[in-house]
This record gives sequence, C-alpha cells and structure tokens, in this order.
Amino acid sequence: MMEKDIRDAVVRVENIGGELQTVSEAFWVLEDIFEREGYQRPERFDQLKAVKFVKRFPLYMSLYALLTNTVDKLSRQLLAWCEEMITGRRVQGQQDTE
Repeated sequence: MMEKDIRDAVVRVENIGGELQTVSEAFWVLEDIFEREGYQRPERFDQLKAVKFVKRFPLYMSLYALLTNTVDKLSRQLLAWCEEMITGRRVQGQQDTE
C-alpha cells in the first residue's frame, strides 16, 4: 500500500513538473515577444511598430494572467498533495485530477 502511494505521488509530481516546464517555456516566449516587439531604441523609434505592440498588449497581458493563474493552481495542487502525504488525509476541497 505504501509503495503504491509513493508511486502515485511521484507520478503526480512528475506531471506537475511537466506542466510547469510548459508554463515556463510560455513565459520565455512572452518575454521574447516583449523584447522583440516592445523595446525600441530612442534613436530608431518606429511609431507604427509601437502602435501595433500597444494594440496587442491586452492579449499579452491576458496570456500573462493565464500563465500566472496556472502556476498558482499547480503550486496549490502540489502543496495539497504534500500535505496529504505528510498527514495521510485528503485536503478539504482538493480536486482529484487523475
């Protein structure tokens, strides 16, 4: 029984690790977009490029909010599973994602 619980915990943590890696990569892409599209040198300022970036900015911020909410959800899930392993009982309100 204990061996199955440990195996289940390892699988859960590995799954969250994979999800966190995906979110991390999405953050890097978003950062690259900001650097590539949002930053301009004052001596080479392109107003059209700036306007296009500003128009897309709400989309970028929505993506940022989605990514941070995903990290928050995954961290709460991981903490709940850790508490479950330590105490041996399921945390109230925890959703089973299996």
